[in-house]
Formats: sequence, C-alpha cells, structure tokens
Amino acid sequence: MRFVLLLLLSLTIYSCNNNNISAAYWSEDKLNDWYTKSDWQHKFKAIPSSVTDKREFAIQVQKNPKSWQQALDFLCNNNLRTLAEGTYKITCDGNTFAIVSNYETKDSACFEAHRKYIDLQYVISGREKIKITSLDDVHGIVQPYNDTNDIEFYQTASSWQEIYTDSTQLVFLFPNQVHLPGIKVKDGEYVKKVVIKIPYIQ
Repeated sequence: MRFVLLLLLSLTIYSCNNNNISAAYWSEDKLNDWYTKSDWQHKFKAIPSSVTDKREFAIQVQKNPKSWQQALDFLCNNNLRTLAEGTYKITCDGNTFAIVSNYETKDSACFEAHRKYIDLQYVISGREKIKITSLDDVHGIVQPYNDTNDIEFYQTASSWQEIYTDSTQLVFLFPNQVHLPGIKVKDGEYVKKVVIKIPYIQ
C-alpha cells in the first residue's frame, strides 16, 4: 500500500513539474506552439526574424523571464523614432540595457562575437544586411575578446548566411552566432537601430 501511495505521489509531482520542463526538452510541436503564441509574436509591431533559433530563444526566455519581459516592454512603451542616441537602462540592476545608434550602412566590416550577452537588434528606420556565421567558421582575429565590452572581432569567415532587416523584424543573435551588421542592402543609407543587450544564461 505504501509503495502504491509513493508511486501516485511521484506521478503527481512529475505531472505538475512536466508543465515547467526545460524548453531544451520540448517536442517540436510544443516548441512551435509556444513560439506562435509568444508575446514576441503579438505585442510588438515587428516579429522575430525567420532565422531565429526558436529553441534557444525559448530556453533563454524561460531562464530569464524578467529581462525578456522588460525588453519587450521597452520596445512597446517607447517612441523609438524619437529616442536620442545613447544607452538606456532597462532592468533596475542595469544588466539588461538598450543602445540606440544612428549610422550609415557600409560595404564591409569585421565579424563580431559576444559571450555574456544576447543581441536583440531592431532597425527602427532604414534597411541593412546582416551576415551571420558561427565561431567555427571565423578566422583572423582583429581584436581579442574584451571582457569589459563583451566583444571580439574577426576579419572574415569561411561561410555565412545573409539576412535583410528593417522595421518589420526583430533579430535575435545568441553567443554562438557571430555577426556582421550594418551592411548596405544596395546603396548606402542611414539607419537608426536599437540593440538590447540581454544576459545569456548558461
């Protein structure tokens, strides 16, 4: 009898905890269902880019919901077109913050990588191309990793994927995605962008 009670208790605990299981173990159906219903798909006028790593996205939102929610609130509750260039604290501890910048798109630049932060990049106005690759494909270190600025630069890559982004898309770039933003789509144009830095949780 005691064994049966323990078994029922174990099954009840498993059932309760199963709803909170890590997104790393979700089925593809559950992952796609979460992604489709996510606030990021509905509360802001732009939606995640088609290259978004859905599982990593879900894992990070699950691990750090406060920062992700406040990042979304920042995008929704500010007139981004009128925000001045500069850095904006999003969470009280300052660990999640936004950087607003204006620049002209260019022909080429160096690939950049981060270790501690996820980049949430949103082009407020204008258009640009972003090249995305992995740490395995970059070579030619231009600047070794700087822990203070959480950045390192590479000269080029063996291969990459290109995406075109404007005000209709949010681009999520995780530490395993080395990237080269700010590239001309066709001709040079001025871009206003906000990059939200969200801590990457191992």
